[in-house]
Amino acid sequence: MISNGIQPGDQIYLLRSVPLIQQSDYNNQGRARPDQVENDFDLQMMAMQDLAERQSRALTLDVSSDVSGRECHSPSPRTLMPVLSISR
Repeated sequence: MISNGIQPGDQIYLLRSVPLIQQSDYNNQGRARPDQVENDFDLQMMAMQDLAERQSRALTLDVSSDVSGRECHSPSPRTLMPVLSISR
């Protein structure tokens, strides 16, 4: 919730989020309009770009790592995890 509005120095991030659904239905004997096919390919490309952008910001493990994803999300009480805090 923004209570004081945007302040000087604040940063705003706009992220596209293309829904991961099939919006068109192509049947076996029907004709496909080229512009509809092009639009569907554009949506698929935008969805892949969205996923690539998210993946580029994600923490990843080597495929040979002995640490599981579950262990990364559930640290033991003795493990120190960096915490990001935002203050004005």
